[in-house]
Formats: sequence, C-alpha cells, structure tokens
Amino acid sequence: MRQLVCISNAPWNGLPNRTVQLVSRMKNTRILFVDPPSGKRAWREEGEHVGKNITRVTARPMPKTQSVFGQKRFAGYLKRRLEEYAFAKPVLWLTDPAQAGLVGRFDHGPVVFDCQEIPALGDMSDKAGALRARQTSGLVRAASVVFTQSEGAKNALSGESASVIVIPNGVDYELFSRAQEDTPAFPNDLFTVKNPILGHIGALGEHLELEFVRKAATEHPEWSFVFVGETPESDGVLQLQTLKNVYMLGVKPQKQLPMYLCRFDVCIGLYKSGGPSGDISPMKLYEYLASGRPIVSTPQPAQTLDYADVVYIAGTADEFTAACRKASAERDKWKVRQRIAYAQASSWDARVTEIERALNERDVFA
Repeated sequence: MRQLVCISNAPWNGLPNRTVQLVSRMKNTRILFVDPPSGKRAWREEGEHVGKNITRVTARPMPKTQSVFGQKRFAGYLKRRLEEYAFAKPVLWLTDPAQAGLVGRFDHGPVVFDCQEIPALGDMSDKAGALRARQTSGLVRAASVVFTQSEGAKNALSGESASVIVIPNGVDYELFSRAQEDTPAFPNDLFTVKNPILGHIGALGEHLELEFVRKAATEHPEWSFVFVGETPESDGVLQLQTLKNVYMLGVKPQKQLPMYLCRFDVCIGLYKSGGPSGDISPMKLYEYLASGRPIVSTPQPAQTLDYADVVYIAGTADEFTAACRKASAERDKWKVRQRIAYAQASSWDARVTEIERALNERDVFA
C-alpha cells in the first residue's frame, strides 16, 4: 500500500480545512497525519487512528527562529514516528513554506507541496517576508509536484517549477447538498426572521463590502439579511447591527450550516475588489452552489467569474441591490440544476481524483 506523511498546517480535529479534506479521501494510502504543535507534551502521546489507514500524531514544537538545530530535532522526531508505525520512505506532503527545512533531513520519498497561500516571492520588505520568500522558492524547487489554489498563485510559482498544478478548494458535497431540500431541522434562531432571507456564511469584517448590505437593507426593509459566522467588531459591522432587518447569528458547527442554507432565499458573497481576496479559492462559493440556491456575489474572488452563468455578479452597491431583486425572483430551474452540477464537479472527492491523477502521471508513488 502507498505511504504518505502529511505535515499539516491545521489540526485534524479543528475547523474543516483543505488539508484534512484532501488527504482523508486518498485511496489505498497509509497516512501519518502530523498535527501542528499543541501543548507541552502532546507530541509524546500515542498516535490516534482517525480514519481508515490514517494515524494522527502531534508535531514536536519547533523554535520560532526556524534554526537548523530545530529542523534537525523535528526531523528526528518524524523519523522515530515513521519507524514506530512502520513507514518506509513515504511521500512527504508539506503545507507551509516554513517546512522547507525538513526536506532531505530524514528518509522520505518524493515531496508534494500544497501551497495554500498567495506566494510573495518578491517580498523582501522585511526579514520575515524575505525568509518566507526563500522558503517558498526552495520548497517549490524541491517538490515533485506543487498544488496551488488559483491561477494567480500558479503564475507566481511557475518560474520556480514546471510541475505547478491548480487544484481549487472544494465542497463537502454530501453535507451541503442537504440544503437542496427543506428536510434539515428548522433553526430556532430563524423562527422570527421573515422571508425573503438573503444569507451569508462566514466571518464578517472589513474585507467585505458591508456597505452594499447596509444600502440594500435600508432601501428594502422587507428583506432580511442573515449572517452566520464570526462577527468581530468593526465600524461596518456595528452599522449593520443597528438595522432591524439584519440578523447576526454567530458561529455555528459546520454540520448545522445546511439547515441555515436551505432557509436562505439568496446566498450572498461580499469580498471586496482588489487585495488578496482576488486570488483565494472560495470554499463558501462551492458550498452555496451545492445548496442550489440563487447566489449574488461581487466579482471577487476571481474564481467566482467561472460561474457567472449561474451567479448574479454585482460590482457596485446599486448593482448588488438590483442583483438581489433578480435572484430573489428567480424561477429558472436550469440555473438550480447547473449550480448543483458545478458543486458536484467541485466536490472534495473530485479534487482528490485530480490530485491522484497528477501524482500517478508523475510516478510520485512509484
């Protein structure tokens, strides 16, 4: 059976994240999943079997300086863990440029780098940025395959490697497709909220066009705007909270999100134009698509435009209000079917199929 050790940038049992979604779906592969450091002695604990052929352990803390000594010590820890669970030269799956120093420090197979940030290879403005750029460049050159989430990230890395492949984020289709029907339990905190409901899932903040919502909610008091997610204090958030038809429900467990989505008449995406949001891969968009519900979104992130035939695009506050009117009145069943088809093609299972094809073509598991 194939073997892989994944040095994860996020814990297995934390918020749903790309790394867990991808590696947990790999078939015919024994996986040692290494959580980020947690607590003083967690790294000494026995591994936990968290899935078929998957064992989770916790990484040994590394000095913040990323010293050579620290890298060697971490590599020694990995070597002992691999011996403990009978791994021999596994593929090394890395998720952060800071892990570049591990390459070649223990007996492993080919390196796969899943680059989950927008690379800033030319950012030499400070020591930290320069170090990050050097680590990214070194890791891209050392990897047999590099996966990125967007074309912009791929373009930034292509000069360092010919094996850079775009694998956008995806959706847990099995979970979010439940929002296609009115079968999930009705959320208690929506009982007093009147339709039409225009809903948003995800954290609020100044990275979003909150002014679009303020204007639309003011002009259309008969609409209800519902936000499910973290609501850190900001001027924009505080202004929205003063409106009677705006409801901020806070963070909900991911398993509960479909029962909110299925009550939305329209799903909204609000990323601001410009800035780093243009190059991210929007999990929220794919979750919206899986619900089949009408979607109104700004032109950001850029991947949103790939679905412009079924997403109402709005670049200004006036366009946003007009798009919400159109979306709330939508009766086109073809758009519903097409959104669902897009979501199926963007499922995490489909993403893993793409990844395994790329790895097989390059004999990574040979």
